[in-house]
Amino acid sequence: MSGQQLAEKPASEGAMRAAILVAMLLFVVNVKHSFCQTDGGKTSGTSQTSVEKNEGSSFQIEFLGKDPSADWAKTVLTLMKTGEVPTSRLTLEKGQDPCNAVLRRLQFDKYHLGCSDGMKEIIRQLNPTLPSPSPIGQTVLYPDLPITKSVPWRAAFDSANPEDLDRLVKVRELWKYRKTGEKAAGNQRTLGFEGVAVELKVPTSPENYKWVEGVEKFNKDIDRFETRAVAKESNPTIGPKYSNTPIDWAESCNAPPIPATAAPPYISLLNATDNPTCSAACSKPGTPNCPEIVLVDQPVDLHQDLIGSLRKPNAVPAEKWCPFKKYDAAKHHGTHLAGIMVSAGAVTGFKGLAPNVSLDSQAIADTAIKKMLDAKANLSGLKIYVYAGKFKNDYSIATTETRRHKPPQVEDILSSRGIWVVAAGQQDTVVDIGRKTTDSPMNLGDQQNIVVVTSCENCHGTDASISNWANYSTEGLVTVAAPGGSGMRQIPSTIDASRLGLAYGTSQSTALVAGLLAEMASCFPQRYVNGALLKQRLEAIAKPAPTEDMSSKVSAGVVDATFAFRDPDVQIVKLAGDSAKTAKNLWFCTESIRLKSVADDEALEIGPISVKRVRAVYKQIIEGQTGWRVRYQLKQGEPNLTSPLVRLVPDGPWTPEKPLFYVDGSGDLPSRPIMIDEIETLIPGLAGGSVPPAFQGCR
Repeated sequence: MSGQQLAEKPASEGAMRAAILVAMLLFVVNVKHSFCQTDGGKTSGTSQTSVEKNEGSSFQIEFLGKDPSADWAKTVLTLMKTGEVPTSRLTLEKGQDPCNAVLRRLQFDKYHLGCSDGMKEIIRQLNPTLPSPSPIGQTVLYPDLPITKSVPWRAAFDSANPEDLDRLVKVRELWKYRKTGEKAAGNQRTLGFEGVAVELKVPTSPENYKWVEGVEKFNKDIDRFETRAVAKESNPTIGPKYSNTPIDWAESCNAPPIPATAAPPYISLLNATDNPTCSAACSKPGTPNCPEIVLVDQPVDLHQDLIGSLRKPNAVPAEKWCPFKKYDAAKHHGTHLAGIMVSAGAVTGFKGLAPNVSLDSQAIADTAIKKMLDAKANLSGLKIYVYAGKFKNDYSIATTETRRHKPPQVEDILSSRGIWVVAAGQQDTVVDIGRKTTDSPMNLGDQQNIVVVTSCENCHGTDASISNWANYSTEGLVTVAAPGGSGMRQIPSTIDASRLGLAYGTSQSTALVAGLLAEMASCFPQRYVNGALLKQRLEAIAKPAPTEDMSSKVSAGVVDATFAFRDPDVQIVKLAGDSAKTAKNLWFCTESIRLKSVADDEALEIGPISVKRVRAVYKQIIEGQTGWRVRYQLKQGEPNLTSPLVRLVPDGPWTPEKPLFYVDGSGDLPSRPIMIDEIETLIPGLAGGSVPPAFQGCR
């Protein structure tokens, strides 16, 4: 509220009391207002946890109902009871009545909104002695909450659902004056509308949030709040100076005071908060069956945070994590990747993804890879080979099969038991990697023991995308995306025996994924006995890309550590309104399923999919359309595929009106059949629990 608004003389005793209440409330709120960013109930960061209040904070109140003018008036009348409405005065001109003059001042006419009975009541309450008719020159007190913007929104309906169809017919009629468009895709109908919004300039403190929420109103016909309050920061202040990822801390390096040790682990970049404890046994050298990371890159320098995994001593003391030393890819590339994967974090604070896993630094020529694989073949423990480069490509790709044989080391790689995690690469001209692309090994991402990694921006948000400088594949050869940083937001890591430096790229994305795989394998070494199983699990737990464009460029989606350390032999099930649970035994109610595209309502040409080949099911809403992304394998040995947004349709005796599967209560979920509409996430275990031998519990 402006000083001018507070200073203006109210036209009545009631209005005066309201203005005084506003001033008192704002004074109290401003004195007490503070901001603290939290993560999982704990304060994020270890320094600078107090901040100044944000003078620019406010609430945006949105009106999405069929009559925004009436809803605005109801909201203002509610706020007036608590004295939370700023007021101003206007003077009537020739041809104006109070209501029309107020509408024009509040920009109602710009959005084609009329004078409601509620508006007239507001003017009457604020101006109890206002004559009727009002003469030219009459001053009128009005609530100074003008319409500031339009708010486009959508509502989606499934016309095959009788209840949804009723809502669709009702909303079409009642909201017709606010409707901006309609789209159809099969049974899905998406209607577009235009709402409006005002800005209530009070601080977004918890105290204020409570009473502002009192104006919200839910409408079941449109399945959303038709009046809602959204906190906004017009000039956001930073909470703790050091947030919850290494990238955030790196950005804060030039903003003293700087703590002696950094805090966040690299796993925070993969949507998790801390490393698991299940891999602790692998910290002891010689522990049988523990995985080993083999970094085929430059030699790794003996930084104090790396010597545990390198199994070598170092007498060079490490320097403070900040300031950073200039990164030189020709010297520091291998050591930078090593820090992301295995740093102990004791000195730098940036703990690697797999700090207990041993690291073998192999600075060898591509032609020596076969010899390296032969030496590793009979050793215990799964080998996770990390290659963030490109083989010399002095050959041609005559057919799509040629890539599986050239260059010569490819044949040895594909026949090895370990898993290769390779970078998709980046260059001035971005490459869409295909089966005839000569760039190798990134053209092998559909092979069962090869994981190709690219970089993503805002990786865990709804607007995630492939970095505009990173290679991708519309032929499904890039497996997953992971944070790789950017020119403006680089990733800190070790670069030599004593210092840290900043870098970004698909190499850094690859190191994150390789480290995660190593940690998964160290938690369940008896289960992840070959690269194919580990890749299958990685693809299953990766979150599908949130847009069709991104999904077309990366086959499995975005790497996410949320389910990475669950027992790979149990089924993970998340139902609507519930947290993710486990089920030891699960049976599908059909031998196979068919998938029908939500976009065009046409069945995919792949035919029926055996439920034994279903790897994951994720529910998604994309551009107002609701469906599922299904990860599946058509035949044993073939690559896992991810469907577009689909509905599961009948095959054989099963129909969508019947349960999709049944759990027997041997895990966290009680024994009962489960419908497809309940499923938000379903990840079958590696042990093949998702088989329908008896269709137990299916109706």
